Amino acid sequence: MSKLVPVEITNQYDFAVENRPFRFGLPCAEGAIASPLHLQLACDGQAVPFYATPLATWPDGSLKWCLLDFQTSLKAGERRSLQLGVTTGSPDDQKPEPAPLLVSEDESAFRVDTGVAQFSISKQQAGLFEQVVYDGSSLLAPAASRLSLLDEQGHVATPVVSSVCLRDPENTLRKSINIEGFFQNDEGQSLANFHLELIFFAGLATVRCAFTLSNPQAAEHPGGVWDLGDKGSLFFSALSLQLQLAGGDEERASFIRLSPQADWQQAEAASLKLLQHSSGGENWQSKNHMNFKGEVPLEFRGYRYFEQDVQQGNGNRATPSLHLASAAGGITAYVNDFWQNFPGALRVEQAMLSLDLFPQDEPACYELQGGERKRQTFYLDFSNNKASLDSYIEDMLPKVPLNYYAATKVIPWLPTVHQDSEIQKLIDRGIQGEKNFFDKREAIDEFGWRNFGEIYADHEGLEYKGDDELISHYNNQYDPIYGFIKQYLISGDERWHELLSTLAQHVVDIDIYHTIQDRDEYNGGLFWHTHHYLSAFTCTHRTFSSKHAEDFIYGEIGGGPGAEHCYTTGLSYYYFMTGDEVYKDAALQLVDWLSRVLDGSDTVIERVFQFKSKELPLLKRLVSGESIQRYRYPFTRGTGNYITSLIDAYSLTGEKTYVERIERVIYQSIHPLDDISLRGLDDTESSWSYVIYLQAICKYLDLKMKLQEFDEACFYAKDSLLHYVDWMLENESPFLSDSEKLEYPNHTWAAQDLRKANIFYLASLYSDDKKNRYLEAARFYVRYVEETLKNEDTRYYSRILILLMQNQMLESGLDYAATAGLRGSSDLKHYNPVKLCSVASIIFNFIKDIGRLLFKFSFKKEKRWLSFRVK
Repeated sequence: MSKLVPVEITNQYDFAVENRPFRFGLPCAEGAIASPLHLQLACDGQAVPFYATPLATWPDGSLKWCLLDFQTSLKAGERRSLQLGVTTGSPDDQKPEPAPLLVSEDESAFRVDTGVAQFSISKQQAGLFEQVVYDGSSLLAPAASRLSLLDEQGHVATPVVSSVCLRDPENTLRKSINIEGFFQNDEGQSLANFHLELIFFAGLATVRCAFTLSNPQAAEHPGGVWDLGDKGSLFFSALSLQLQLAGGDEERASFIRLSPQADWQQAEAASLKLLQHSSGGENWQSKNHMNFKGEVPLEFRGYRYFEQDVQQGNGNRATPSLHLASAAGGITAYVNDFWQNFPGALRVEQAMLSLDLFPQDEPACYELQGGERKRQTFYLDFSNNKASLDSYIEDMLPKVPLNYYAATKVIPWLPTVHQDSEIQKLIDRGIQGEKNFFDKREAIDEFGWRNFGEIYADHEGLEYKGDDELISHYNNQYDPIYGFIKQYLISGDERWHELLSTLAQHVVDIDIYHTIQDRDEYNGGLFWHTHHYLSAFTCTHRTFSSKHAEDFIYGEIGGGPGAEHCYTTGLSYYYFMTGDEVYKDAALQLVDWLSRVLDGSDTVIERVFQFKSKELPLLKRLVSGESIQRYRYPFTRGTGNYITSLIDAYSLTGEKTYVERIERVIYQSIHPLDDISLRGLDDTESSWSYVIYLQAICKYLDLKMKLQEFDEACFYAKDSLLHYVDWMLENESPFLSDSEKLEYPNHTWAAQDLRKANIFYLASLYSDDKKNRYLEAARFYVRYVEETLKNEDTRYYSRILILLMQNQMLESGLDYAATAGLRGSSDLKHYNPVKLCSVASIIFNFIKDIGRLLFKFSFKKEKRWLSFRVK
């Protein structure tokens, strides 16, 4: 076996871990691995069973991302290094046989045999399991596994299974059964959808479960405001998943442990309940938890523990495990992020184990807004061992070295080593020191099932005029998921991973609008941050509240997901790191949404309505004597985000049509011979985001080099980029140096200047004669950002830290050898001059668009589009 990379795992527990399953995404350099069959995993010279799933390939067909599943045992506190390599002989040589993991199915059920336990999953009845057998004993009472949703009035909604499928049939170490369905009321109306994923592991009686409740309805959002209490919301009073253990009452015993550090205690009574009512933090009654009535329905701090309805104890934050035993065997349960996603409850009553993901004990109904969903993860173990789930309480993350990641080039421009620069010291405030991201959570109690994982937008407090605490959410602006991933890979610090994993889950659950029943420009979109300098009130994470009307300072209130705020890169990389298709699906959904926003929904009526917002302003500018270059797409971050999202879509799917679409957008938004004076870049407040657009061009050029496509489109983009970079050399200066052009001249602008350094660094890859000038400019902006921010009190603000994380770049991450084919002077004479708008051209193109749309006219689509405008 030829060595490829060490994979390190550390057991931070003070107990040994046996056969624990691991999964992680491995990046691969182009040409390094032709097929997963050529991989081999070993520890101390002994081959380790594993399974490799291809996630993406390079243009030559070799692996780009590969998902590895394996199991290993570790001693207490052990740090183990596994060697991943490429076999030099036959791919089947020395491949160890994994423990058997078999799945069979018939018309009524799937059956999974892990080698130590057998599970039956019904195709008709909604529940966790139809039956579980361990050590020859049936552990569940008949028909005692069920899902329970109570509607707003407390009536039981019936779960209906739509489909049950096996997702990874070839994997020899891990099998996933996915159950899709919906809850319906007595009148047969669908109330909500659900998705249940059950993951089984070879040789284990442990099951990883993820349950998602979703409201596919559209919000009504009257006037473009998105407050709680909307008619599209789902109101319900409880959601639980229940398992009933077999065996007689006299043989049953219940055990609970309130934290990993606590001892197990046996319940004296036949029933017990642990209820986490609020976060237990200092700010547990924060207005962050306001309901649609404007009330905070939290009655006590932390959790309470009951036996036979008599309170036995209380505390602030529970991280509980529960074990229910009988003569037949035992079940152990652990819920991930239990207190963080409050409210939640664990109950035992008459041998029924209940995981109350939304407990009925709460004083007010739950509201799942239109297009919202919530996924919660928990583990169940049927080996009758109370300690069986202890190693799942904290992640043990397999790690590979930074220099390996950088060498693969799967994430562009990663440095090869961690450098202790001033920028890095500023970034590190995100996880250490005063007011780090974890402290920010506590500031407004950014916990609870809707909020956990979100970032507090503390920078909005600079201009906040309210008397109460500011509740402001960041909603993934500028892609902190991507920033957290970069920092995790650079430092290896698992605190960055904790931030990225919880934020990614929050974004795909809450910030993305999961519906197809609203306007095309809203469906599937990403809600942007709470509006500037205003508290969220009852819009929660949806930007606009009716409460904003009195203090709104940006013109007309209202709107929805917008093209200026679309971020897919972090979600894409997180999919590759985890193999969880939730993140892939979310990224591609955002790409489709942004395509509809910027390219339209192919309806005649929409195009007619767009005349007012697109053509009419241009005509007015022409009449006033202004010259306008003719482009379809604006020179803004919205178009830059579109290019970036299409790059991510290509990475996720390998479909070349996405590259063709990128090139169409570039041709219709920039030109190597642009008259830059017509772009209005001297109006910093309205045009500053052109730097985001140029960063997207750099990402496109990196993609073309990896594709080895040095074609006309590639040179067009390069020449356009350098045309603007040369303009920047002569005309740009730090944003704050001309602060009178800025409405709010704060230090966010200094952090934005790091984008300019980023562009100059990358431009140096494509020029021989101006390389040194570009590098000099890049270093200037880096020094400027460092010197401006290092002693400022605002340097810990969320937006500043996130801008630094995302735009951090080191010269060690630049590969000049790879860009040799694009360097050198270009002959600009062969480009046709940039076309200018005229009244005739504007009218002609408008009529042309109408004709194109009439050719594929659909009365149904036209009627649907219009229906959302006449509500």
